Amino acid sequence: WRDWSSDVCSSDLKQFKQRMDNSSKEQTLSKILFLEDQLVALDQYLPETYDYLMRELDIQKRILAELEVQETFAAIDQVRK
Repeated sequence: WRDWSSDVCSSDLKQFKQRMDNSSKEQTLSKILFLEDQLVALDQYLPETYDYLMRELDIQKRILAELEVQETFAAIDQVRK
């Protein structure tokens, strides 16, 4: 027996992915927190759901790192001016 209500529907995942397009630092942090919460909340899950959430979490962490590097270089550029 399986409680399917605990899984994230693929249509929910598609909608979530569409919302993940904006890459500001604050929104990226929110996405990371959301993904981490989803992973913790999944008691029983399909392997595909887990894989998808882990891939998205990895992508968002990379985006955050890129944004932080850009922010650092922008600050350096401001000091030079």
